[in-house]
Amino acid sequence: MRERLDGERKIDIAKRSLIKILDSYQAYAEKNPDTQVGIYCFSGRDQVIALSPIAKFDYRLLKDKVNSLEANAGTPLGISISYAERELDKTGFANSYIVLLTDGQNMVGREPSEVLKGINETNTLEGDSQTNVYVIAFDTNLGYFTSLQNLGATIYEAQSSQQLKEVLNENTQLILEAPPEFQQN
Repeated sequence: MRERLDGERKIDIAKRSLIKILDSYQAYAEKNPDTQVGIYCFSGRDQVIALSPIAKFDYRLLKDKVNSLEANAGTPLGISISYAERELDKTGFANSYIVLLTDGQNMVGREPSEVLKGINETNTLEGDSQTNVYVIAFDTNLGYFTSLQNLGATIYEAQSSQQLKEVLNENTQLILEAPPEFQQN
């Protein structure tokens, strides 16, 4: 997200859009105090770090963490999906959501489709609910993500800052409107 789109760094567009989404979560969390959110980011070529591990929603903390995001080299999409699933498994939630915002293709590690296929197979074998994966292809080739879509992921395309805002809003509403029985065990 080092590149520019319409004269602005893509990372700055993404941060601004994510903070707007936190506003939606804030309103939801006020009515649903058990709401938990985590934010993870790429950190170098093959690492994912927890900016904020999955925990009770804390708007100020999450906003500060989003504002601290910087663009890094490398795009470990498969590693990111695997990491997020491991973290979600620790929560005990019956239904889990991974929202992956990327402006590139997998550059290191296992292919994301290979990882998601394994997650789906494991969830089926263990009788767990399927993990809901949402990929937001921000100013990148949407076709690259067809293999994830074939495995049940929902793929969004955002080619501008306005489209990113709209896609994130739509995705957030889908997650927040999920029936309560799917929110946690």
